Amino acid sequence: MSGAGEQPVYPRICGFLRASDNLAVEDAVLAALPEVSPQAAGALIDVILQRSAERGLAGLVRLYHRLPEAQQRRLWDVTARLSSALRAAMAEPGSQQRLNAISLIREGRDLRDAYLLATALCDSAANVSTGAADALMCLVSAWIAEQGVLSETEMTGAGASSQAVSAAPTAPPESYLLEAVRLALGAYHIHREDRVIAAALYLAGHSQFSFDTLFGDPPSRVKRAVLDVFRSKAEPAFVGFAYRALMSESWRRPVARAIGQRAQPVFIAGLIREVHWLRHPGVRQGLRSIRWLAWLRNGAAALLSLPDELIESGVQFLLNLGLPVAAKADLLRELVLTGRPAAQKPALQSIIEERYDTTGRLLRMVAGWGDPVLSPLAQKALPLHQDFALPGTLSLNRRPGPASAAGEPGGFDSFWRQYDQLPAPRRRQLGAEASQLEPHFNESLRFRCRSAKPAERLRAISVARCLGLESHLSAEILGLSRDKDRVVRSAALGALGGAPGPLNRRLLMEALQDHDARVRANAVEALDRLGYDRELAGLEGRLNDTNNRFRANLARAYVRLKPAAALETLEAMLASPDRSCRISALWVARDRGLRAGGELAEGLRQRIETMSKNEPDPLIRGRAGAVLAGCPAPGGEVGNWFLEELLR
Repeated sequence: MSGAGEQPVYPRICGFLRASDNLAVEDAVLAALPEVSPQAAGALIDVILQRSAERGLAGLVRLYHRLPEAQQRRLWDVTARLSSALRAAMAEPGSQQRLNAISLIREGRDLRDAYLLATALCDSAANVSTGAADALMCLVSAWIAEQGVLSETEMTGAGASSQAVSAAPTAPPESYLLEAVRLALGAYHIHREDRVIAAALYLAGHSQFSFDTLFGDPPSRVKRAVLDVFRSKAEPAFVGFAYRALMSESWRRPVARAIGQRAQPVFIAGLIREVHWLRHPGVRQGLRSIRWLAWLRNGAAALLSLPDELIESGVQFLLNLGLPVAAKADLLRELVLTGRPAAQKPALQSIIEERYDTTGRLLRMVAGWGDPVLSPLAQKALPLHQDFALPGTLSLNRRPGPASAAGEPGGFDSFWRQYDQLPAPRRRQLGAEASQLEPHFNESLRFRCRSAKPAERLRAISVARCLGLESHLSAEILGLSRDKDRVVRSAALGALGGAPGPLNRRLLMEALQDHDARVRANAVEALDRLGYDRELAGLEGRLNDTNNRFRANLARAYVRLKPAAALETLEAMLASPDRSCRISALWVARDRGLRAGGELAEGLRQRIETMSKNEPDPLIRGRAGAVLAGCPAPGGEVGNWFLEELLR
């Protein structure tokens, strides 16, 4: 279009084409578009746009995929002038023309053309329907990004906005997007397009239209598809949908159930960030139906993981849930006792307002701390809660810390602090007294099982075993049997022996493959206590295990099941050069009483007598003598006392 050394002549050609009334101009320009340089293509596109002939505009859509990238971007800005051409392209038999129209709608972001995407979702070509789903999601996301999150004022008036739109002379752009999503939800195969449903959830949470305007009374298949996407994708953008669904009677129950199963911190933090929705009675009613929130499985640690600016809102959110009163009281008390300052004040204020059974006791404790913020609050509220304070509580006027071992009676808190310093008989005595004083003793212990600190979880298991409460805490012990901390995990497996249940057999058999020897040993001990003889009989090949504790517990069980195999194992362990192995064998012999009068006693007594006289290790020599004499274990208890002393 230009000669050597001359100025380009296409400006004059373009001027002639603009002024011409020849109907063949569009055909000539469209034929030249794919063949000319990008600069010339831009000039020719200007010609077609200026002439605004339907034939030329339709040709631009048809050739869109063959245009240079710069010219494609140019068409994005003028999609409003291509509406009729886009509509015509959607009726073209070739899928490429329909894909071109979808691309222009997606990138041009003219919401008035969104309805074309809804019709394309039902297209027989899979790439067309998939492209339409992507484009609809893109339009919704772009519109939300431009609008931002609605203000509280807009949210309050959201219910009447649909009527205002219908009465307005010109519908706002988002009304076209709303209608497109509604049409898309009506597609028969909507359950296959998660992106369309996600777009509807986004729009429901961020638009000014009421929830029922978007979803109305949907067919069961649509409602099922929507709930499936909401359950499977923990996106913060779904928070608005969750709150709006709680306002609707037909959606409240299934959505509340899905929220209760959430454990993703990002989604729950989004719910807490938008707690101003709680002013709506439907939202409060929906949250009260949530009896368990998976996010709180670690107790107060979940709330403490929130940023400081969300802690107060998190406490408010917690109080609106339908959790048991005892669970709420334990969570709030934990925030006061072990939480950071940002959590302590709102938690204490909530405890004062709710008046739980242990409020008075906690207030007496906090009042004596001397804290400049918390203590005045507790002192001011204490006269109103004296009826709830129980007498005889040990050292409640100081912060939690190392407790004395005086052994004075008290509630759960005092017993919990003293527990590690008390001897076993005193533990049982004080534990029984504390459970009588503390009406929610078991609930408090259950809460400690969910502590973020491994030492507290371990102590809770020990308390349960000491007081025979394994059956009352069976659910918590089952959960701790898969704890990430190996010591907690092994202790929980040992406690399963005192809490028979349908899941114990499978969990204990899985624990036999654990990488930690202590866990495997305690699993064998629990199988023996529960009487799972068939499972134990299949472990005979592991009597030569390299870990002395596992081997001793299995031999202990085989004294009852297969005495000959137990005798052979114990003799091998007594002859082992490993000191801990010999100690473990002596523990088994003492614990089973040498099977007096039986073959096991006859086979072991001579070897143990020799050890009591000739063993160079004085500790082993003394214990061998104690086994023969039938002396009781220190403290009058029967248990793994050899191993416990060895581990010290």
